[in-house]
Amino acid sequence: MPSAETVKTTPAKAAAPRKNARDDARKGATEPQAAWSFRLPRRVKVASGPDTLGRSAKKTMIAIGAAVMAWCFGYTLAYFVDQQEIAKARAMVTSVVERIVQVESGGDPNAKNPRSTATGAAQFIDATWLELIRKHRADLAARPEPELLELRRDPKLAREVTTYLIERNAKVLKRSGQPITAGTLYLSHFAGGAGAVAILSAKEHEDAATTLALADSTGKMSRDKLVKANPFLDGVTAGGLKRWADRKMTGETRKVKKQGTRTAQATRSL
Repeated sequence: MPSAETVKTTPAKAAAPRKNARDDARKGATEPQAAWSFRLPRRVKVASGPDTLGRSAKKTMIAIGAAVMAWCFGYTLAYFVDQQEIAKARAMVTSVVERIVQVESGGDPNAKNPRSTATGAAQFIDATWLELIRKHRADLAARPEPELLELRRDPKLAREVTTYLIERNAKVLKRSGQPITAGTLYLSHFAGGAGAVAILSAKEHEDAATTLALADSTGKMSRDKLVKANPFLDGVTAGGLKRWADRKMTGETRKVKKQGTRTAQATRSL
């Protein structure tokens, strides 16, 4: 039989494992299991000192800020320059329009060329006016043709359409690599965009009327028709016509100017 001492100590020893089990259970509720436990990585030491990363970040931010400011300044400057160029171009167009009106009709809104259909302050021929008014003023396009043609006598509308034509011709000149000046814009008004490009691209001694006739995309224009509508073209070279257009815009008087005509877009006349 076991001794009394053995009997006394056995229950205490037997209870110890149960107590430990309860303690383990409580710890398990607050501590992660071994399978989910992790260790934080050791702190990486920077050899050059703890503030190196901060200084580098500051330098980077300063560089980025400087780049952004430089871009903004450059964009603002470019925008300002563009606006100046646009303002200059608009002023030039306005000046050319007024000069064309004076050259073509002396400012008379009822002017009529007896040799062609050119009418109004800017001396638009029928075909050119109908094309432009229908494209530029869609709100008027539905009106009867006679009524549309009569609108050439409206000085305000005539200037508006002339401005539209000049801007369109300027694009043609630019695409063709030709200079955009008051003279070349007037040449475009007189001979059409294609006609002006043909004259500007031709050799100085080439016949102007023949060059214009060949530039007519419709094939309906001949040298004889051009000379009939514009007698001064007979014998004029491409170089002479360019100088004539320049003089028209500067106000110089020459013999060829006195023999001039009022037939805007001559290559499409008749």
